[in-house]
Parts: sequence; C-alpha cells; structure tokens
Amino acid sequence: MKKLILIVLLTIFLTPKAFAAGSPILHWALKREIKAQVEDFATKIGIDKPTQKEIKKEFKKYKKEMKKKEKQHKKKLERIEKKKKEEAKKQFELQAQEAKKLLDTENFEFLKYNDPQGSQELDFFGIYGKRQISTEGVISPDFSKMIYSEVHFYPSACQITSEMFLLPLPPQKTTYARVMEAKLADKKPLKFYKPGMSEVEEEIFRTMTMVDWSSDGSKILTKERISENLRGFLETRAWVYELDTQKTYYLQNLRQEIENYWEKQGLDLAQYKWDLSPIGWYEPSKKEPSNEIIVYAYGYKPDKTKVFLGGWLVNYQNGDITFIKNTRQYKASQNGLVLRKKINK
Repeated sequence: MKKLILIVLLTIFLTPKAFAAGSPILHWALKREIKAQVEDFATKIGIDKPTQKEIKKEFKKYKKEMKKKEKQHKKKLERIEKKKKEEAKKQFELQAQEAKKLLDTENFEFLKYNDPQGSQELDFFGIYGKRQISTEGVISPDFSKMIYSEVHFYPSACQITSEMFLLPLPPQKTTYARVMEAKLADKKPLKFYKPGMSEVEEEIFRTMTMVDWSSDGSKILTKERISENLRGFLETRAWVYELDTQKTYYLQNLRQEIENYWEKQGLDLAQYKWDLSPIGWYEPSKKEPSNEIIVYAYGYKPDKTKVFLGGWLVNYQNGDITFIKNTRQYKASQNGLVLRKKINK
C-alpha cells in the first residue's frame, strides 16, 4: 500500500516537468521505463525512509541521464541519416558513371589496327607547334597491354625523332574500361631502338610506327621511316621486338635481297626510287606462334605512281627470305586493336 502511495505521489509531483508538452518522455515505452525506475528506486531506498527532497534529487539525476541518452540517440540518428545520404550519393554517382560508360561504349568501338594491312603511318599534323605528339595506342589481342609512340620535334635542328612506350592495362575490368582507365604514369619505355634519339641529324625525320602485334601478344612488328625535310622519304626499315626476351631484330639484309632478286630478272633497282613496306605477321595457324612476316616492295615512277614489285616471306630469326609468287595465298593476320569513335554517331 505504501509503495502504491509513493508511486502516486511521485507521479503527481513530477508530472508537470517529466511529461511536459513536446518532451520525448511522452512516448509510451518511456512512461513504462519511468514507472519501472520509480519502483526500483523505492525498493532500494526503503519505503518508510525516503523524503520528498531525496526523491526529487534522485529523479533529477534520472532526468539528466535521460536527456543525455536522448541527445546520444539523436546524434546516432543524425549519423545514420548522414550515412544514408552519403551512400545514396555514392550510388547515384556510380549509376551516373555506368550510364556514361554505357553511352561511351555506344559511341566507341574496337577496330582492327592493321586494316588495310601495312597502311598505317604517323600523322605529323601540328607537331611544329606542339613539339611533341602521341599516336593512338595499339592494344594487344588479350587486352593486357598497349603500345604507342611519342614523336618529338627539335626546331633548332629541324629534326624529328620517336620512341615507343608500353602501357599495361588494368585487369579484372571490361575491355572498354581497361583502355579508358589506363594511366600514362604507368608507361614504360621499350628497351628498343629509338630512331634519332641519340644523335643530332639536321633536316632528318626518323619515326617508328607500329605495324601489328603477333597473335599471342609476345612480339611486335614495326617499321622505321626515314625521310628528309625537303626531299621526302628515303627508305623504310623493318624491325621486330620480342617483349618476353627484350630482343630486337633489324632485318638489315632485306633490301639487298630484294635488289638481288630483281637484278637476276634484269632490273637494277639501285637506279630507281623504290621502298619496302612491312605488311604484317604471316600466321596460317594462330595456335602456333609464327616467326615470319610479309613484306611488299614498291617502285615509284616520276609522277609518284606506285608499281608493285612483289611480296616476300621473311623469317626474322634466321633471316630466310622467300619470294611470294602468289600474294593472294599469303595474307597477313590482323591482331592489334584500336578504340575509335564510331562514324555518324
């Protein structure tokens, strides 16, 4: 009975403050908690001994604790809300990125680089003002790496040089993302011949152009173009570079072998303007790596008309050179890829 009277007195005494309008203690569950706290308090201090002052003092402590809990709960809710907003923002950004990638993917496409075969040349447009230009990257068949050239112009000597770089592509991504997210900071210069980089040659342009990757992505075929500022091109040279062994092969006997062949046919090529053109890798079976490349030769009339002088099959390792009687039966493979914007999009 005394316990009941105490609870009633405490309720009457504390109601105006404890259950003021707008206070969170109005919550039903909180009312139950207060009731339980009052009962526990009465049990602890003994029902016959507590004074109104002592009860009031204890409940002030209780209310202080409740306000502290309420404040902590409010902060927790704010943190949860903030985290939800951040997650929603992050999700929106990811969706926007995916939408952009999808849009970009629809506007770009992967194309065979060596198409038409052996026709790729460096474009010097704007180099006199920029002093340096970079070519588009040629992607390996397995999308693990990319090679591109940097072409440099030196005004004091009117000289053009070039060097080639290997850029690894990030794994575990789509083919499109691998190319777009590649970082130039990761580029590595190829331990390869760098035409014109080691000496000053006034009025001479030496550039290295990618012809194509091998089908297994272990080596590349390139061509060095040598020309003079006023006289135009002088000659083209074929080079092979093995990435695994870091060995370089210069097919230095190729021009002489072609001249010897035509000399036997009664034509002295040394008296004419002519040049060779590496076409690509000869890989009849892509299951087995090939060491052979296809090279065409062309002569030039005074009006710059090209005359086809035949095709040759060249083994870059042992130097064997074979004349191709029917070039239609020997097609160069097309392995490297480039990412280009779609036309009419």
